[in-house]
Amino acid sequence: RLTATGAILGGTTTATVTNGVADFAGKGIKFTGQVGNVTLTAEDIASTITKNVTIALTNGVATKVGFGTQAAGFTNRTNFTTQPVLQIQDVSGNLVPDATGTVTASLSGATLTGTATATVTNGVATFSDLGAYGSVSGSKTLTYAYTGLASATQSFTLLHGAAYQLAVTAPATATNNVAFGTQPVVTIQDRDGNTVTSGAQSTQTVTLTSADTSISGTTSMPAVAGVADFSGKGVKLTGLVGPRTLTAAITLPSAISTDSTVNLTFGAATKLVLTQSAASIVNRSAFGTQPIVEVQDVSGNLVANAAITVAVTASAGNGAVLGGTTSMTSVNGIANFGNNISGLKLTGLVGDYTLTFAKSGGGLTTDS
Repeated sequence: RLTATGAILGGTTTATVTNGVADFAGKGIKFTGQVGNVTLTAEDIASTITKNVTIALTNGVATKVGFGTQAAGFTNRTNFTTQPVLQIQDVSGNLVPDATGTVTASLSGATLTGTATATVTNGVATFSDLGAYGSVSGSKTLTYAYTGLASATQSFTLLHGAAYQLAVTAPATATNNVAFGTQPVVTIQDRDGNTVTSGAQSTQTVTLTSADTSISGTTSMPAVAGVADFSGKGVKLTGLVGPRTLTAAITLPSAISTDSTVNLTFGAATKLVLTQSAASIVNRSAFGTQPIVEVQDVSGNLVANAAITVAVTASAGNGAVLGGTTSMTSVNGIANFGNNISGLKLTGLVGDYTLTFAKSGGGLTTDS
């Protein structure tokens, strides 16, 4: 009976002794295991006499691609910090040193960068500049292939890269001088849209500005895990109606900014503004040019839905009396006294008079 130490013994390991000889020819005796010295023991089962011999086991034929060193350090758009080293191996994982050819790397779940082929020298293929980019979501699998052999695979998780861009969620429309109903949320992202959740870049200050209108509220705050959520910060724009620019900016790893457009609409009515003054004022005659008054918000925007009563009065002056229709309801935010059948006029002594336009019941800034 044959047994082995240091490897797995295969084949028919027993043989009948004939004329004092046990011949294992045709029995398919073989070793499977790591290269090195293997002890083969022959034992006579009847007498328990044994004999040991030492046999040097060398590599077998190439059957697969195996790892010398696995890749490590997987940061988006950066070369792996540890580059992979592959071996051509036999069935037991022994290096086949006389193997030549090429090992080709491929990647599923992301895009592989660098030189994807490595020449096999003395059974070893060393890569030098592999990296990956793409979404950090899901597991990625590296595959190393050699024609005719079983491939080697390695799964890993891709980590976000350096801050490269900002994604801004902001309202498409906002009311002038009123805090946004939905406050901005700014996300720090790498080049492939992955949120930068760790490191100094993930907690840096995010600042909001506007180049074409006034911005107020709390307009800067530190990000948390790559997200600056301005909820409760009262951010608002104040200025003329129309598309306005909201800019979010950070400083690491360099100055990075992103613009979004907010369509600013008129705010609450705060004042009356005379946009056309009365003119051609002749005693006892309707003014040649009747006044036009607009209802405006704090920034001078027409409050187009305002329907309020605008009343006009005249100062005492030299005693002339104001006549005609002296109050009217604004239409689409405009009180055009020229639309009245009975136009405004002064009757009395010539001199200087002041016309004052006010909301009936008060509440808005007057104009005169």
